[in-house]
Amino acid sequence: MDWKNLLARLAAAKLTQVQIAERCGVSQSTISDLARGATKSPGFELGMKLRELLAEVPPDVPANDNVAPPAAQPAAAAGQGA
Repeated sequence: MDWKNLLARLAAAKLTQVQIAERCGVSQSTISDLARGATKSPGFELGMKLRELLAEVPPDVPANDNVAPPAAQPAAAAGQGA
């Protein structure tokens, strides 16, 4: 399973790392580690919860590996306009 891609799809569906973590019963840093590739594979239970969460995402939501999940973006950039 490509966990980075799975998390990118969840982020594309407008779920933050905090929201994903809360739904899966883990910390935001655990989700961040998976998203960055610092952790290559989650434990069995987390993996199952992530797959269940992904099943709730409409199939037309693309994964965009070039966009960081919302909670991973710097806070300073969030308030800046173009």
